[in-house]
Amino acid sequence: GRLSDWGVRLGLSSLTAGSSMLFHGGVSRRARFPSLRELYSEALGRFLPNPDLGPEILTGGELGLTWHLTALNLQMVAFHQVLSEAIVRVSVATPDGNKRQRVNRDRIRSTGVELLASGEWERVRYTGDLTLQQAWQFDRDGGVRTRPEYEPRVAGRLNLSTPLYREATIS
Repeated sequence: GRLSDWGVRLGLSSLTAGSSMLFHGGVSRRARFPSLRELYSEALGRFLPNPDLGPEILTGGELGLTWHLTALNLQMVAFHQVLSEAIVRVSVATPDGNKRQRVNRDRIRSTGVELLASGEWERVRYTGDLTLQQAWQFDRDGGVRTRPEYEPRVAGRLNLSTPLYREATIS
């Protein structure tokens, strides 16, 4: 059968007069369709296929501030998002023992802040980001609350690069 859904994003930004600060915000809705692996893979006999999986729906909003300085760009974004019909793994008893299956079941709510910085110091370019978030997984009735799989409370990266010789850089 066919899979279809709709997505939209509405954003607004404002550069303050005589300043290097940009205020921005947005709301969005989008769908993620299950991959072929999620629909049909048995993963070496450990999973039961589920060709009836539907799309996950992500609805979210964000407010942020970007500050452009001479040698540095800073950005801070607060966000809240809800993932409905989340694809989660469940355990299923079969005659061959317990197996896993992916199903549309839960709702995941995430609230947090993301900090980003980029710039150049002498010959070194740098970019970094830090995300702090609280994520909770609720069952279909909105009752049981657990920490979702693969959603860390803290995540970050730092990248440094500098030119070496001619067109080569090290990063």
